[in-house]
Amino acid sequence: NDHLREIEDNTAFVTVKHLSSKQIASIEMSVPTLPEQERIVKLLDEADELRKLRAQADRRTADLIPALFNEMFGDPTHLEKMRWSFKPLGEFAKVSYGLADKLDATTKPENGTRILTISNVLLHGSIDTRVEKYSVVEPAERAKARLQHFDLLFNWRNGSEEHVGKTAIWEKQVEGEVLHVSFLLKIRADLEQANPYFLWALINRLRATGYFTRNARMQINRKFNASELSALKLPLPPLELQKEFAARVSDIRAMQAEQAASRRRLDDLFQSMLHRAFQGEL
Repeated sequence: NDHLREIEDNTAFVTVKHLSSKQIASIEMSVPTLPEQERIVKLLDEADELRKLRAQADRRTADLIPALFNEMFGDPTHLEKMRWSFKPLGEFAKVSYGLADKLDATTKPENGTRILTISNVLLHGSIDTRVEKYSVVEPAERAKARLQHFDLLFNWRNGSEEHVGKTAIWEKQVEGEVLHVSFLLKIRADLEQANPYFLWALINRLRATGYFTRNARMQINRKFNASELSALKLPLPPLELQKEFAARVSDIRAMQAEQAASRRRLDDLFQSMLHRAFQGEL
């Protein structure tokens, strides 16, 4: 920071600030001895290697649910060849829109209700709660867009091809009333016929195989609307088998949560070490 202030003090105040090579060369900086530099680099390399190993393990874990799905139900790359009986989604789940697309959303929660938008649904099928939006919504509108535990949120239109069909499952990641916008279709499964985690995995597997982009209407934005989604014929294995899959998915997701916490700790450690190294405290 001291060096940055010195550079700022020596910067010429013209239309674009600049330093001459002579000025740069004249700035005095404290430099550790070569052995000390090597020690610091070795420590940082070791910390960075831990981050790389963590990322490698995370990638392997991310493959577990797709692999488990394929093992238990078959590969949906060729959906029509899956061996289970097929039913239109609308016969075992309700598909509905949410709040108006031109919503006056704000980051301030004053008198507003928390809403979820496309930016809250990540490509791999989880919900990012760090993106906070609120809006003042009339009671009737709130009723149709209110989320219940195990609702699925399906991105039915987006300019980016790979994001069409990304689907998250609502597990009450945020306390209190939460609504969703119409860019995210809500899929509420009939629990007597379909397990939400099976549907979540199936729809995300279809997205990953390109099913929705192949079948979406070609417009400025690709679309796969509520009527089309309701009419989509999907395989429906026995409910007990779906529940067995859901239980195993729960174990995998718990492991992923632990890994995510580990990843954050390693990132924090690396940044802390980097800061301390430049402060001469490492």
